[in-house]
Amino acid sequence: MAQLKEGRNDMAYFLYSLINPAHRTQTLADVLKYKVEPYCIAADIYSNPQHPGRGGWTWYTGSASWAYKVGIEHILGFRKEGDTLAMEPHTPLAWKEFALDYRFHETSYHICCKFRHEGEGLPRFRQLLLDERPLPDDRLPLQNDGGSHSAVWIFE
Repeated sequence: MAQLKEGRNDMAYFLYSLINPAHRTQTLADVLKYKVEPYCIAADIYSNPQHPGRGGWTWYTGSASWAYKVGIEHILGFRKEGDTLAMEPHTPLAWKEFALDYRFHETSYHICCKFRHEGEGLPRFRQLLLDERPLPDDRLPLQNDGGSHSAVWIFE
């Protein structure tokens, strides 16, 4: 989070990837080295020459919730505020887009963030589309209409 607050999105994501178990278990060789659950945050990654890269001390719920919070709220920038959604992403500069699905009561939202910026600096909000129609600002009003909706945030 500190790296993100300083505008160092690439470094923040690199550090996040180091502790993310999904990034440590992409191949069978990785799984055999890591040796702990691929869905749990490990408190330790051993550097001992006998067990380099092995995880240890898993199932810390506080660590897992903070990792989730950093990933969803701070890197992807997903924030629910009352009956609205806001997106303020701090993703790596190389990312061109990402998508996620969100359920609000009986209503589903497919959310996509697209980046059309080149060079340095954080992306700036340009437009929000709900079901291909532009909305007047950067907040998505949530409705429990039982339907399925598409929301696209465009940043430059």
